[in-house]
Amino acid sequence: NSESHLSCMTSILIVDDTPENLTVLRDILTRDGYRVRPVLQGELALKIAYMEPPDLILLDILMPGMDGYETCTKLKADPRTADCPVLFISALDATANKVRGFQVGGLDYITKPFREEEVLARVRTHIALRIAQRQLQAQNAELIAAAALREDVDRMLRHDLRGPLSNIIAFSELIASAALPNQTLLRNAQVINGAAYSMLSMIHSSFDLIKMERGTYV
Repeated sequence: NSESHLSCMTSILIVDDTPENLTVLRDILTRDGYRVRPVLQGELALKIAYMEPPDLILLDILMPGMDGYETCTKLKADPRTADCPVLFISALDATANKVRGFQVGGLDYITKPFREEEVLARVRTHIALRIAQRQLQAQNAELIAAAALREDVDRMLRHDLRGPLSNIIAFSELIASAALPNQTLLRNAQVINGAAYSMLSMIHSSFDLIKMERGTYV
């Protein structure tokens, strides 16, 4: 189904200095269909995340060398990984530890020992939020592109078309006034003049439509 297809496409980076914890989390998430990359060090996690940003990061706090707080701070400071959701995993259950985790950019907190139902529920929730965020970003990019296209059309209508049409109208009227008694030339000039006015009317209607879309039409 579509849900299992999404999980197979989802990559999760797990960072924990305890191999047993990595094994437990990897087994839980792999059974649920996720692609899992286990890492023992914060420094190595940064290198991997920068090369191929994951969809979600499970990050231990107490690690030798670079701890989880510093690792998360560096992840959030880099544009390649700033949007990656980080869920802290730790045996530290004090409120101060959780608050600091949120302050450095973490979105959630999973306490040890792991309970499979809780791990999966939190991971699924944040993966769904991540997918929704990407969809909104794509829609926003489309709206920006559409707005730029409307500006281009507006500029084209104002400057690129109205000027030449004004010349066509003016010269067709001059030709018509000098055409007598040549009725054929007069009729041709009138046809050109009428067509130019029709195009000008269409341009003005387009202006009205653009104003309606912008909410400025009176």
